[in-house]
Order: sequence, then C-alpha cells, then structure tokens
Amino acid sequence: MGWDLVDRFSHLWHRETVLRRIVIVASALALLLAGVELALRAAPSERVRERPARPAPPAGLPPVRGLKDLVRKSHRGLFRGTLYETNARGIRDREYATPKPPGTFRVVVVGGSNVMGSWVDADDTYASRVERELTATSKSPIEVVNVAIAGANLEVALARLERIGLAYEPDLIVYGFNLTDIRLPGVYSKTATPTGRNGSADSSSALVRAARALGRDLAELLRMGGTYAAEIHENYAEGAPAWQAFRRQLDRLAETGRSSDACVIVLLHTHPESLNARHAFHDVYERVAKAAERRGLSVAHSFDLYEGETDRSMWAAPGNKHANEWSHEILAAALRRGLTNLPASCWKGAKPGPAR
Repeated sequence: MGWDLVDRFSHLWHRETVLRRIVIVASALALLLAGVELALRAAPSERVRERPARPAPPAGLPPVRGLKDLVRKSHRGLFRGTLYETNARGIRDREYATPKPPGTFRVVVVGGSNVMGSWVDADDTYASRVERELTATSKSPIEVVNVAIAGANLEVALARLERIGLAYEPDLIVYGFNLTDIRLPGVYSKTATPTGRNGSADSSSALVRAARALGRDLAELLRMGGTYAAEIHENYAEGAPAWQAFRRQLDRLAETGRSSDACVIVLLHTHPESLNARHAFHDVYERVAKAAERRGLSVAHSFDLYEGETDRSMWAAPGNKHANEWSHEILAAALRRGLTNLPASCWKGAKPGPAR
C-alpha cells in the first residue's frame, strides 16, 4: 500500500514537471515570436513609405471607364482616383506644337498602364519627371510626350506610337517594358496577374507577412506551378510562341526607330515584389535586354535602384502593384541614367547635363 502511494506521487510529480516544461517552452517561444515581431516592425525593410499628400481632384468629374474613355480627345474625367485629361490627340498629356518647333528635342514615351501613370497624377509620372529634369539641365527646349495607354501590350503600344506618337516627330523613343507586355492576342492565355490581392500584405502581423512573403518568394524562385513567376517564365522561354511574337514586335520597334531617324531606349520596369536577393525575374530582364541590344536598341535597367525598398512602398494601394509616386521617382532616375549613357549622336546636339 505504501509503495503504491509513492508510485502515485511520483507519477503526479513527473506529470507536473512535464507540464511545467511545456509551459516554460511555450512561454519562451511566445516571447521569442513577440521579439521577432517587434524586431521586424522596427526593421527598415518593414517601414512603408507614406504616399505624398496630393490635392483632391475637382468634384463632379465623370468617371473614365474603359478604352473608349481613355482615348477620347480633349476629355476630362476621374480615372482610378486621379484627374485624367487628354489633349486633342487623345493622349494623357498637354498640347504640343506640330510641326515640331525648330531647335526642340522631342522624346516620345510608349507603353502600358505604368507608363501612362494609372493611379498617379500626370505630373508624377516618370515621363513628366524626366522632362523637368532634362529641361533644367539643357540649353535647348526638350519635350517628353507620353502616348502610353493603360492596358496596352507591346503590340498595342507600337500601334499607338505609329498612329499618334510619330506625328510629334520624336528624336528619341522610350519604350517602358513591363513583364506582362508579352501578352499578345491569341498567344498569351494565362490568367495570373501581378495586381491581385497578396496575402503577405494583408496581415497586421509583421511576422506573418514575413513568413508568407518568404514562402511566396521561394515558390516564385522555384517557379512552382501556378505561380506568377512560372507563367511569366513559361512565356519568355526560348521557343515559346509568346516570346517569338514579342521578338517580332521588338523588330518592329527597331524598324520604327530607324525609319523615323530616332534612337530607341527600352526602360526595364522592375516588378515590385521581392526587391531583394529573392527577386525572381532577373533572367527575364536579361533576356529582354539582350534581345533589344541585338536589334540596336539601348537598354536602361532599374532593379538596382529598387533593391532594398519595401514592396508595398512601391504599390499604388494594398494588393495593387501598379507603380505609385515613389516607384515613378525611381523609374525616372533609371531612365535619366540610361539617357546619359546614350551615344552623343542620339541627342542631335541637344544632350543635357549629367543626371543629378
């Protein structure tokens, strides 16, 4: 009987010890996770830049819906929260004299929604920023005309360049490249989009966001089926129909430059996700750069200027990866750097001072 009581007491004591250990380990783990959470919140990579304040657009403006409204001539409306005004040719820019005034150096910029400036004011686009910078360092007039249109792939951008942009008599053509510009009718049929909601940005916990982001980045780097990176790389692969069609459009761009006696530079937009060593698209940028250079086109890279930035600081809104004002500022710096590296012959005597 006595030994039975001792066994029971020993069992209870051992059980209490195990429970104590569990409590201690759980408490330590909770403290560790809390410490990591606080450290992540305090880390520079978690600090999201606040979008600069801007005046509210005029009240009572009609909404701009669809391509028909976007290309309407001399139109004024509200597009994605910003004032949207077009000139007499239906571009989101001011009026420019045609024929081009003597002595004026003119740049025409083409591309899709990020080039046009969806979600940002017209003055905040990188085309407008670069015009102000070039004008400040040049002794002759320099104008940057933005003929980009939201929703355009490379094929549509070139059609708009040929139909509208060349009428401005460009001395230099800038093509703002985005990963999705490879989408061509009947070729690119994938449905993944970089502008959908992203779970890593939805949680209020920095630790949860970091864990989700790491999992997403690894999946993208490994190009696991169903990821955005897998679909992009599939279409940019050598021999892929979309890549073959895209190269034909680059041929068309190069020929347009030659026939209009204008140099052409391709600005590679950085996909604003995983702006660190886990970025999944370096090989795509290099593939496009080499294809452009083989056709005699100049190339301006932008990733190194983005590296280390917080992804969400570059987005127009949570889950919306269109370029915001900060991103346009970086793209302006990348293009400005690329322009200073162009041959002197591209400037026809109007080359401005070095990038500041």
